[in-house]
Order: sequence, then structure tokens, then C-alpha cells
Amino acid sequence: MLKTDSDSEEYKYTCEPGHAEWTPMNSNLQMQSIKILENRPIPKKTTDNLVSSHEETLLLLDMCRQKKADENAKKKDMRIRELAMQQKQRQEEQRGAQQYAALSWNPKTAASTTGGI
Repeated sequence: MLKTDSDSEEYKYTCEPGHAEWTPMNSNLQMQSIKILENRPIPKKTTDNLVSSHEETLLLLDMCRQKKADENAKKKDMRIRELAMQQKQRQEEQRGAQQYAALSWNPKTAASTTGGI
């Protein structure tokens, strides 16, 4: 079926109620994205430094990783020393308690060991 001129008069581009003359402001047309082509090449100085920038970034990451590993190693050594000192103190306390507990005073043996004083 072909449209006639009378059909085109009734056709509206808007969903507004009542009769309204079409304008771009009251139409329900939606604008799509605008694509812009721009030619701004990367400067040669920047492209020459791209390889070294990756190396520098990796170097910085490696330095950070190494620093963190050194800090962790120092913390571990300090913790080991602290535990060793605690163990040493416990052993000394046990030895001290054993030495004092093992001593006794006997006048018979005292004369023989002290020279008869």
C-alpha cells in the first residue's frame, strides 16, 4: 500500500500529545556518538624513550621488591634473636635454680673441702 499526501500530513516525528509542529527541539531523535579523527602523532623523543621507560619501570619494581625482602629479612632476624635471648634466659634460670638446689651444707664434708677451717 502506497502512502498518499493525506497520510503524510498525519505522520508525526514526536510522541507529544495534541498537534505540534515538528522542530528539532521537540523531536524524539537521539544523537549518536560523534567520531573525531585527529592526527597528532607521538613525538619522536617520546617514542625513543619508550623502551627505556619499560626498563626503568621494571627496575623500580625490582628495587621495591628487593627493599621489601630486605626489610622482611631484618624483621625475621630480629625475631630469631629475640626468641634466642628468651630461650637463653629460660635456660639460665633453670641452671641457676638447679645449682642452688644442688648445694647443701654438711660439716663433715666441709672440713675436707675447705681445708679444716
